[in-house]
Amino acid sequence: MDSVKRSDRKGLYFVLGIAAGAAAGWYLNSDRGRKVRHESAQAIGEWSEKAAENAQQIVEKSKNYAEDLANKFQAKAKSTEEMAEEIINHN
Repeated sequence: MDSVKRSDRKGLYFVLGIAAGAAAGWYLNSDRGRKVRHESAQAIGEWSEKAAENAQQIVEKSKNYAEDLANKFQAKAKSTEEMAEEIINHN
């Protein structure tokens, strides 16, 4: 008995899915649906461009930060080397 109810529900869901797909297809092919698709495509394109710009800015900031950090480490290493030479030469 349970399996009959399950198959009835599956059939109902299948029919509802077909109906929803048909309704969506009909709407998206109407004049208003075409307008919505066009506007959506433009918005997605704009978001994509903005995301690419933001990613590029993050890359540049990260690169600058890494270079700055490398320069600071080099300066500290040189300073430490000079101090070590001073200690060695002083003794």
